[in-house]
Amino acid sequence: MTVKIPLIISNSDGGRSLNKPPFDIRFSGTVETKRCCNMCSLLHYFELAPSSADESVMLNRSAKIGDKAIDANPRHAAAYSARGYAYHRIGDYPSALKDNDRALDLKPNFPSALVNRSWTLWKMRQYDKALVYTDRAIELTPDYARAYVVRSLIYLSMNNNVNATEDSNKAIQLSPNYALAYHYRGNAYRGIGRYEEALKDYQKSIEINPADPDVHHNRGLAYLLMKKFDDALRDINKALELDPNSVTALYRRGLVYNQLKNYNGAIRDFSKAIEFEKDNAAAYYNRAHSNRQIGKNNEAVSDLKKAAQLGDVRAQEAIKKYKIE
Repeated sequence: MTVKIPLIISNSDGGRSLNKPPFDIRFSGTVETKRCCNMCSLLHYFELAPSSADESVMLNRSAKIGDKAIDANPRHAAAYSARGYAYHRIGDYPSALKDNDRALDLKPNFPSALVNRSWTLWKMRQYDKALVYTDRAIELTPDYARAYVVRSLIYLSMNNNVNATEDSNKAIQLSPNYALAYHYRGNAYRGIGRYEEALKDYQKSIEINPADPDVHHNRGLAYLLMKKFDDALRDINKALELDPNSVTALYRRGLVYNQLKNYNGAIRDFSKAIEFEKDNAAAYYNRAHSNRQIGKNNEAVSDLKKAAQLGDVRAQEAIKKYKIE
């Protein structure tokens, strides 16, 4: 029996990109220590400079600087918030939450700690809880552009493109050169099929911050959905030039290669994405399609079973339809 595996391109991520809202600290009128100011400046630098292998090293160093600032003054709310940001960026979300909780214990109305806690809860997919903290930050500080950007990111994850657009609009009004505000508004426009408007916002974001790989592969996805595959490939190649280990970009380039009938290239990219994320069901499903197209039926069936095991509904339906054992 011939098993057909339809290729489906969705507007959602098959990979999981890390979005990085710019960091800032609102000091609430207090005088902060030199160590923490140095740390905050260093963390802000990472938002302006390209990602690199050195970033993780420097963020770990930043966390240690935070340790020293906190040892010197255990009631230093800004130091806890800044160290929490560093922990978030290196993927230690429990420690990030703990530090921001401590910052909020010391200063319950500390906008940066509220937004940083929201950002970490977003990363942990606790969207409703995350909204509580951005809402509070905006209530306290209505001109805080970053709070609107983070809330826009949360709304995007909840597929609420209308609210995401409104928050991005507000952030742009407050800070006209805020690259991520244009980026996330582009994502919202893409999500409702307004591709030309999305492309304009992605272009603006790239003009402001050309070193952000996420905006390049998100524009690539817009081109992919518009069936402009050569343009999509160009943008996603740029994203991978900036961040060679981006699972999202590897996955999306695999989708582009499938459309261009470069099935071996697609298999390489899906396989690389799976190396980084063993539970990436979408990558298994689409690699099954690629394998099927070049006659590797056993590999295709194996990938289809793995995708189904990981919860991919399309794979589950295909296995049921074709009675694959």
